Amino acid sequence: MSIRDKGGNPERKPILGISKQNSYYSHSNGGFDDDVDDPELGSKGGGLEKSVAEDLDPVTLTWKDVNVYAMPKKGCCNRVSGMIKPGKLMAVMGASGAGKSTMLNVLTFRNRGSLIIQGDIRINGVVVDKTKIANISAYVQQDDLFIGSLTVREHLTFRALLRMDKRKSREQRLQKVEDVIYELGLKKCADTVIGIPGRLRGISGGEMKRLSFASDLLTNPPLMFCDEATSGLDSFMAYSVIQSLKALVQKGRTIICTIHQPPSEVFELFDEVFLLAEGRVAFSGPIPDALEFFKRCVIIKFFYFFYI
Repeated sequence: MSIRDKGGNPERKPILGISKQNSYYSHSNGGFDDDVDDPELGSKGGGLEKSVAEDLDPVTLTWKDVNVYAMPKKGCCNRVSGMIKPGKLMAVMGASGAGKSTMLNVLTFRNRGSLIIQGDIRINGVVVDKTKIANISAYVQQDDLFIGSLTVREHLTFRALLRMDKRKSREQRLQKVEDVIYELGLKKCADTVIGIPGRLRGISGGEMKRLSFASDLLTNPPLMFCDEATSGLDSFMAYSVIQSLKALVQKGRTIICTIHQPPSEVFELFDEVFLLAEGRVAFSGPIPDALEFFKRCVIIKFFYFFYI
């Protein structure tokens, strides 16, 4: 005989020892405590007063004269250089085959295979290797894998118990889970199953993408790489996802995100753009400078065709 809640729906038994009582749940009033701020509804003080991010060491990532070859005579990236500072959200853009994913793999020392790579990659001026990058960064894949029968809170708890520092107590890990749920605006779906496409209805695509970010935020990385963060999302969900990333960089993180054909309102959320064309840098810098740069390019092209 299944246990049913007041609405007559089957009540899921919490697993991993997690229940709503582990969150900001009040036993006295049978609901969420009114003194707890809701990131989606606003706080009593008129702003997001609760700080959920631990102290972060600022990270400036630079790469200089990066050359990537698939074979001795075929170049994928040619003398690619760039930089991103703490508190900045960078969009890596370009046509299909321009080298976006290759560049991300080079910077994170992932999936290099038989590629021949030359160049200089530094964190705060110090040359880094695969281990050092892995220790301070997180890589959010385009399509993350979840156990669809778990709720959002259960999934994050499972990740926290496996990945967080062993010196952290169970209570500290559970609190970090609640902090991350709060930070990514997942409170409303915290106790909803993730779902399995075509089999089990669960959270939305935008919520699933934010859950991917939340999973990697448990270790509090100061540097994040996101591959196609808005892939498969409509314009509203894409805006919501990039807004979440924007909130993260405002707390001192450094985030690089590959993105394909973003709507104008989504594009404006980024601080900088790194534009690749045929493996070369077409532009790198702040968004306002990009607009001025390409205006000048149009004027020069017009002058070239009509006066030369």
